[in-house]
Amino acid sequence: MNPLRIANRSEQNTLALARYPGAQPHWVADMSFATPEPILRAITERVKEGHFSYPKLAETVYQSIQHWCATRYDWVINREWIVIIPNTISGVRTGVKSVYKSGAIFTQQPNYHKLLDIGKSFDAGITTIDINTSHIPFSVHDLQSIALENPSAVVLCNPANPTGTVASRAQLESLAECIKGLRTVVISDEAHADIILGDQRHVPLGSVKGLENKSITVLSPSKTFNLAGVSVAYAVIPSKQIRKAFVSTLALHCSGINALGLVALEHAYVHCSAWLETLLQQLRYNQRYLHDRLLKTSLRYVPSGGTYLAWIDARAAGCDVFARLLDKGIAISDGADFGAPGWIRFNFAHPQSQMIHATDTILDLFGNTK
Repeated sequence: MNPLRIANRSEQNTLALARYPGAQPHWVADMSFATPEPILRAITERVKEGHFSYPKLAETVYQSIQHWCATRYDWVINREWIVIIPNTISGVRTGVKSVYKSGAIFTQQPNYHKLLDIGKSFDAGITTIDINTSHIPFSVHDLQSIALENPSAVVLCNPANPTGTVASRAQLESLAECIKGLRTVVISDEAHADIILGDQRHVPLGSVKGLENKSITVLSPSKTFNLAGVSVAYAVIPSKQIRKAFVSTLALHCSGINALGLVALEHAYVHCSAWLETLLQQLRYNQRYLHDRLLKTSLRYVPSGGTYLAWIDARAAGCDVFARLLDKGIAISDGADFGAPGWIRFNFAHPQSQMIHATDTILDLFGNTK
């Protein structure tokens, strides 16, 4: 039996469907595929206990994270490096708040809007790293700017949302060399770390030589296993000094860990590797299918190495692509939300029937007529 089941979602309890009622949801970054059965069974058993008291962090949670990092990323981490947090965004904000002293914060653009706006929380300026068409996480010029400005924090998204750019080890090593001797700490949102569609392997920031003690790596099973509604994440912080500041800041600004999220995380990381491989196979197929069909339109798409989000140049269409697709019942994300007007983001973590309907609609509206 194919382990990828279609989730039974409704407008009454699912944001993806409720935001644009009646439209097929290709906008928000979660999936039409159901959460894996081992996770659902474990959550069901936990619910049967009949209480939601404050949870205790069991050692098996930490062990599952260590197991996942070792087997998926070839990254051996110590138990004490791990800090459980409510979600990745709270982790990034806590990370920046715990290390920020003065000056601008470096962050990539286009980017998820909560990362674009990260400076507003600190009354800090933002220096943007343009990654829209470069297909690299930062340029030599960006590294030169970082070296010159000596910022408190550089915030990365890897794989990047929405561009899907995946940082290589060599690129991250060049960043490590750049900030050697600087006050800079790098905070990396790696929520999409497991959705790698190309040949390369995900490289966690903290696994890179020279960044171990200048980094906060934020990870989560949320995007991988369709768990956004049972929010849970973790930061890996090898530096004792940075970790102490992070934990102190977290205690002041965030509270509470989701009991069901802990159950989901542990069972995802211990029991769902095979399910993930099946998902990745489907996503690679969907990405190729989408690319091939968009070749017949005025929309331009270069498949990326990571995420299930297609970043599409719609400027040549000469119209509001977001509005026209929504009018036909296809909900996507407007690139303006990520700091890139004229582009769109399309979620392809959906079954083939939905992919066919969505791309048929795109071809009807924007197909080449030559």
